[in-house]
Amino acid sequence: MKNKYFNTAREAVDALVKDGDVIALAGVSSSCVAKELAFATEERFLETGSPKNLTIMSTSAPIDGINMFAHDGMCSRAILGHFNSNKAFMQFVADNKCKCWNLPQGLLAIMYRSASAGEKGLLTKVGLGTFVDPRHQGGKSNEITTEDLVKVVEMDGEEYLWYTVTAPDVAFIRGSVADEKGNVSLGDEMYWADAQYVARATHANGGKVIVQVRDYVKAGSLAAHDVQIPGILVDGIVTTKDVEKFHRMTPGTRFSKYLLGEEKMPDVLIHSAPKPLDERKIIGRRAAMEVKAGMNINIGFGMPEVASAVMTEEGVANHITLVVEHGLVGGVSAPGERFAVHVNYDALVDEPSQFDFFHSGGIDISMLGNAQTSQRGDVNVHKFGKLPSGIGGFIDIVTATKTIIFCGTFTAKGLVEHVEDGKLVIDNEGSIKKFVADLPEISFNAGYGIKNGCRVMYITERAVFVLTDKGIMLTEYAPGIDVQKDIIDCMDFTPLISPDLKVMDERIFRPEKMGIVDELELD
Repeated sequence: MKNKYFNTAREAVDALVKDGDVIALAGVSSSCVAKELAFATEERFLETGSPKNLTIMSTSAPIDGINMFAHDGMCSRAILGHFNSNKAFMQFVADNKCKCWNLPQGLLAIMYRSASAGEKGLLTKVGLGTFVDPRHQGGKSNEITTEDLVKVVEMDGEEYLWYTVTAPDVAFIRGSVADEKGNVSLGDEMYWADAQYVARATHANGGKVIVQVRDYVKAGSLAAHDVQIPGILVDGIVTTKDVEKFHRMTPGTRFSKYLLGEEKMPDVLIHSAPKPLDERKIIGRRAAMEVKAGMNINIGFGMPEVASAVMTEEGVANHITLVVEHGLVGGVSAPGERFAVHVNYDALVDEPSQFDFFHSGGIDISMLGNAQTSQRGDVNVHKFGKLPSGIGGFIDIVTATKTIIFCGTFTAKGLVEHVEDGKLVIDNEGSIKKFVADLPEISFNAGYGIKNGCRVMYITERAVFVLTDKGIMLTEYAPGIDVQKDIIDCMDFTPLISPDLKVMDERIFRPEKMGIVDELELD
């Protein structure tokens, strides 16, 4: 039996990583993310100047998960899904220090599966008409990135995008336990993420799979059903030197049976005090009113997260299924935790399989953030100024969701509002308009949404719009709001006005519960 164990992360990196390698960094959030290996790679480069000219790949880079590669000469190419939590690397890309392609998170995860089967590309409609379409930016994040990794092809009279698959030379993966044969359990990882397929893709390419684990045990100690990455795929095992730092379930939690799904969290711990009645809750309440019993719901990062809290507060959460793109099915948002951390969930699946479900139309409603909207109804959520932030799973999610609800305040920067006597009062208007004439780049293409039969809403604290084939239409406004002064004059364009324009439901602007659970069509 070949000895795959290395005493330190640095030993493994010294032995298995070389100049010019493509390194696939597995994981999402804190799950399956081998930061100790990444730091060891940085340490070696700063000491020796090697490994240099690396390509890094990550579906969803965690907090400070790729910043250690932001050194001149160390990283020359990057293929990333989301990297907004890595400011140093964002600046590295903005300064043209390395080539960078920003592609949909779900497609990147699925491309590992394609690479594991020896496939050279991925054919899909995901991304058509958006900034990853080569007729727009092709996913290129800066001026020095010129090579096309995406091209348009036609088949049977329909357009598709062909994404070139990049096969990894090295995989960095975090597991929970490994045995002497290299078998790896992800048993204490909140998500399995893309870990298994990163390993398979790297192995299929003749590369090296390195796994950082918390515990190392004798061969035969792991139950076969507890092994997610078989030892035949693994080349190196490293035991962490700092469990507290490098093996946390989330940034705020080292370990929790609730987060792992081994124990159900009592309702008394889940139900916190009601959210204050501010602009965020107004938006969350209006979005929650679109939900029907039995729906599969996806909640995006930021503003839409309040809708999840509202549904819990109103008792609606018990009658729907929340689906997290990273791999969780069911449950409710964990109190005090970051985005996409659930308790009391029903199932955990790998990331590529979860995105298959999204791409095939399995989601009834997605509630997503909204930074900028054009008159046509296109949305931008990823491009602000010079720093690229990454699209994440946004494009994957909007492609086949039946109803999309974009959530965000009407203006930004300096906006101050309050609710008084059931009416919305604007104390200070935001200085940045969010309904604009032109978008720097397109995250959601309204034309493709209409073509696909998607129902689209744009919910703000003072106005509700719907997408039509002629552009966005104002359908509702908040009590206390002047439509001309507070809505139209704060836009770069005049929207269509519904002939049935009405005031938003007054319950939204009252402190007591709305009682929307009583309106669900329960079996």
